[in-house]
Amino acid sequence: MRLTTVILIASLMQVSAATFGQRVTLNQRNASLETVLKEIRKQSGYDFYYDGKVLSSIKSVDISVKNVTVEQALNTAL
Repeated sequence: MRLTTVILIASLMQVSAATFGQRVTLNQRNASLETVLKEIRKQSGYDFYYDGKVLSSIKSVDISVKNVTVEQALNTAL
């Protein structure tokens, strides 16, 4: 009975943490796209794979989003 309760509580906590980790708030000016992607990764937990050569050719970006989904943050940054 105790083991079942512990497993149930742990499962509920994991689901709750995953839900809150998918919203992003950013406010950066003249930041590199790599910096923006790292911040989105830090806030959301998603990993991004990209070619560093491509990112270095992109000029700096301005982004200001508050409590948006990862998809919306990426669309704004790109």
